This record gives sequence, C-alpha cells and structure tokens, in this order.
Amino acid sequence: MTSRQEELQQHVWERLWSQPVSYEWDSVSQTVYEQLIALGGTLRGLNIAEAGSGTGKISLRLAREGAEVTLIDYSQQALANSKAAFDKESLSANYLFADIREIPLPDHSVDLTWNAGVLEHFSHEEQVRIVQEMIRITKPGGLLVILTPSAASLPYRLGKFAAEQSGKWMYGQETPVGTMEQVFRDAGLTLQEESRIGFLDSLAFLDFIAGTGPLKQIARQWYLTLTETEQRELPGYLLCSVGRTAPIQSEDLTSTSKEEQGTVVPGGLKQAMARIVQAQQLIREHHTPLEDTSSDELTRFQQVEASTWLPLVSILNRLLNERATAGSPARVLDIGPAYGTLLLFSALSGAECYALDNTTQYWSDALATRYGLQWIQRDIEAAGIPGSATYDIVLLTSVLEHLRYNPLPVLRNIHARLATPGSLLLTTPWKRYVDPLSPAKDFTDLPEYSHQTIADAAPLSPSSQESVSIKLYSIDEIYALAEAAGFSIQSLQPFNGYLQVWLIKL
Repeated sequence: MTSRQEELQQHVWERLWSQPVSYEWDSVSQTVYEQLIALGGTLRGLNIAEAGSGTGKISLRLAREGAEVTLIDYSQQALANSKAAFDKESLSANYLFADIREIPLPDHSVDLTWNAGVLEHFSHEEQVRIVQEMIRITKPGGLLVILTPSAASLPYRLGKFAAEQSGKWMYGQETPVGTMEQVFRDAGLTLQEESRIGFLDSLAFLDFIAGTGPLKQIARQWYLTLTETEQRELPGYLLCSVGRTAPIQSEDLTSTSKEEQGTVVPGGLKQAMARIVQAQQLIREHHTPLEDTSSDELTRFQQVEASTWLPLVSILNRLLNERATAGSPARVLDIGPAYGTLLLFSALSGAECYALDNTTQYWSDALATRYGLQWIQRDIEAAGIPGSATYDIVLLTSVLEHLRYNPLPVLRNIHARLATPGSLLLTTPWKRYVDPLSPAKDFTDLPEYSHQTIADAAPLSPSSQESVSIKLYSIDEIYALAEAAGFSIQSLQPFNGYLQVWLIKL
C-alpha cells in the first residue's frame, strides 16, 4: 500500500468511527466470538490482544467474561469509542494507539493475538509484517487467529461488487482472501488450520443489490434445513486462519545466549533465574509482615519481579560474572531496592552490596547481617548518594517514574559515582504501553528539586507504586535523559510493559 493509499484508508476508518457506533451484539460478532471460544477454550484469565480493534465490541465481551484484553488501533477515535464502552461497564483494558505493523508490546507477552476484518486492507508484504508482529508478541505455544473476508463467499463478493459500482462501499480498499497459507509461511508460522465460517452473515451483503430480500429469505430457510456437516461445507463470509507459535524447548533455557557468549556463565539465563528464585525464597524466610499488610503483599510483589526483570537479570548476571572472573568482586548500589531481591542476588554472586531507600520498612537486619548487605535510609532526590566511594553497578528499578522532581540531577549524581567503565541498570513502565493516549509531558517540564522537604512524604509501598506514578517515560525521553546525564545506552528493550535499559559510563 502506497503512502497515499494508506492516508486514504486511514481517512476511511476515521470517518467511519466518528459516526455513532453501536455496541449491540450482532450476528457477525457472535460468529467470531464462537470461533475464538472454539479455538481457545475458556478465555478467562488470558491476556488477549486484538490487533486492529475497531469498535472493540468482541474484546468487550471477552473482558466481561474475565479475559485481560489489549486493544490496538491506529484510529484514536476508535480507541476512544472502545474506552467509553468499557468505562460504561466498569471494565478495564489496555488501549494502544499504534500501527499494527509495529506493535508497541513486549515479546511473548500475550496468550492469544487475533483480529477480524483487518488484513484484507493490506498488501501481501504488509500482511506478512503484521503476522510477524503478532507472532512476536504472542507467548510460546500461544494462538494467532486471523479472520478475513473469504474470496469463496459468493453473496459477499456479489454485494461488494454492487456496492462499489454504485459508490456505496464504505470500507475502502479491501481484497477478499482465498487462503493465508503463503502469508503465514512467509512470516515463519505454520498454518495450523483454516475454515470458512458465517454463511448466514454473508447474506447481509445482498442488501446492496435491490430486490434480493426474497432471495435472502429463501437462502436462510434453505440453510437451516441442512445438517451441520452440510452447513460446514458451504463457504461462509469469513476465512478463519489459525496458527500456534512454537513452544519453548528445554534447550532454550539451558543454552548460553548470544549476548552471554564469551562469559563464564554456565547455563546462562537458567542459572540467573535460579539465583533470583533463591534470593526471593531467602527474603520470604526473613520477612516479617507489617501490621497493616500481609505476606501476600510480598508474594504478589515477587511475582511482578519475576515477570518484569528477565532481560535485566541476564545483563546483571553477566556483569557480576565478568567482575568475578577478573578477580575483583563488583561493588553494587541498589537505589530504591524495596525488599532487596536484586541486591541479595548480587550478594549471592559475590558482590559487595549497598542500598539506599527512603524507608526502612522492607529491610531485614538479619538478612543484612547474614549476607553483608549495607542499608542506608536516604532520599536520593533530597540528599544524593552519601560518601565518595564509586560503584561498578547501580540499580534503579521502578524508581525513575516516582521521582517527584526533574530526574536529571539524580542521574548525573549516579553518573558521577560510577566507576569507569560502569553500568546503570534501569527499569521503568513504558508510557506507550501503560498510558499511550495521555498527553506527552517532557521531563524538562518537571520542576528542579529545591530545599522544600519531601522527606515527610509517605513512603511508597511496592504493591501500590503503579497507582502513584507521576511520570511515565517514552523511549525517546529515555535516550534524551541518558545523553543529558552523560550516559551511553548499551541496550534498551521493552519487556512486559517495562523499558529495560542498560546505560554505561565510559
């Protein structure tokens, strides 16, 4: 599709979604819904992405039945319509304003990715790109379901032709699909099954042809006299193409990744994750819940850690092992460590470990004594890093978004206290994933820290940090911050809704 065609097609959808949208259930939606249920079984609790969501009507029903849904569309009006419908029922969803050829979701983060009535508007090359993106965001062993108008559906083809001839066709450029087999193959996915469904739905297109009312009625009556086997043999309106991503093989967890080749890490990521599990278990053994909390809070927080830190843990493990191999343990500073999982992980790897936090309520003195952890209560914005020592690695996980003032002074302070070379490992929620429709707010708009006190501010509970975030960052802003603070970015990748950033001081 040329840029001019894209512009015209997007105008078609913006015009369509700017009209009043009905969220009344309809026959086509029922057909698609039944197919998703037949393929995926119960969808309760699954993370489901609709890539090209339009009204979001079917996703609304999936959310109503317990699925966690993400709606992706390049029409802001379509997303606004969907959000209004979800809000009306007090249901939550993730809304991503994006082109589905470049989906702003982490790799392997969705159980089922699907769309209906989308790919027929794109060229073969673009269809391949879209399917590749759908594969990328789908978990190993997860489902891809793509529904397109079937080239074999005679009522649909006749009605479409008549509408185009009379100037009544409102869906822009749309090419009926015979099979998605070549698209799947070119995208690197095996077409698992393909079927043509929704014969009765195809009859609605005959409305574009004057005088076909009686024909529609006869066709419907005749269809209902057929057996289920005979009905399935009729080409319906929608072609349903299904694929499943490759499951994880055991060797994927035990082999050394390309990033880790050349290090002395036996088992690579598997070894690192085993040490994370060990650290979390030790923390649970030494944890005493606060009066107004329970041990469940720690469990929930550790589950978030495990699903958030995968790329970061791999990098940290590599850096720690490189220092150990060189014969000098790394000096690690964790700013805002909460329960101290990454700090203890570093200690178990032989590092000298220090931590700064504005509250002591998550610390364990017994754990600190046993593993040589040195904790200091400190507000990083108000007082900076104490002393004059330098550190090889500084950790700043889920802290940047909670800084109340311009973050540059904090990052420059970290830069000054890093050894050369040194690494800052940072995670923060990705604005494009968490809140893509909110207005952009440049970090330079945040006020500089002054001598007003913030020490009396209520400490942040790990379980409530997301709800009090005051600044979400885009990838561009992270690059701008890094440059302004004197860092180079070694790697940056979105993962499970978080930006995982490795910054280095050279």
